[in-house]
Amino acid sequence: MDVFLPAALTMFIWWFSTGVVLILVRRRPGSHVLSLTLGMLVVGCAFGAIEHSLTHSGIEGVWTGFVAAVLVWGWLEMGYLMGVLTGPVKTACPEDMAGWARFVRAINVGLYQEILVIFIGVLLVALAAGSVNPVAGWTFATLWLMRWSAKLNLFLGVPNVDSDLAPKRLRYTVSYMRKAPMNWLFPLSVTVGTAMAVFHAASALSQQPAPAGFTGSVVLATLTALGVIEHWFLVLPIRDSALWRWFLPAAELPAREADPEPTGGLAGPGRKLWPKAP
Repeated sequence: MDVFLPAALTMFIWWFSTGVVLILVRRRPGSHVLSLTLGMLVVGCAFGAIEHSLTHSGIEGVWTGFVAAVLVWGWLEMGYLMGVLTGPVKTACPEDMAGWARFVRAINVGLYQEILVIFIGVLLVALAAGSVNPVAGWTFATLWLMRWSAKLNLFLGVPNVDSDLAPKRLRYTVSYMRKAPMNWLFPLSVTVGTAMAVFHAASALSQQPAPAGFTGSVVLATLTALGVIEHWFLVLPIRDSALWRWFLPAAELPAREADPEPTGGLAGPGRKLWPKAP
């Protein structure tokens, strides 16, 4: 059975939906209320589509569940990037803060979104449990866990911190990221992520006679593999923002610095943008 088509379509939906969110986020602030309101209507329809997909085991149900879960996730990310679903802390991390205090402060930067993500994630996983088509729940759970893993790795320290796509209103969040040669979590993250992708790929092979089961497993394997690749962007000298730069006007993107640890600019005069790990 052909693997290319469901894998390619999954990658396109992931890439295109991210680009649409970036476009909406960078529109004038006055348009954000309308975007979020219309987005809530889309989310309402997406939940209806997810409920429909749970009882439909065909290929149509697989794609309905996947796309609907991506739409819900996209609205959550849009709310965060627009500065609405953030948290009580809206300033840069003090330079002398470290350890548990820094971790708690970092959580409070995006606390409201995290609470909503947990609520929706638990709801979707619970609904998907025992259903004939759990793709929506698996999709949201994969996006959720991969994002948490990436954020923790950025907090602990990675060699490549790419802030090109961060909106100006959220540039203070970069101060909670660190540049470091490596951290203890990264090998675990990519190992677990790769194992999950292999698990879904093996599941696809075992379900080849069943088109829907095969397609669902390929979709989840591809999505998980994309999450692992995004993790590798954190340590390789490659900017993943290049995948979406053409969605945005050049004037809206920050200029690249020749110095890998620039001072001033985004984080304030004389202050390093990315603190080194201790």
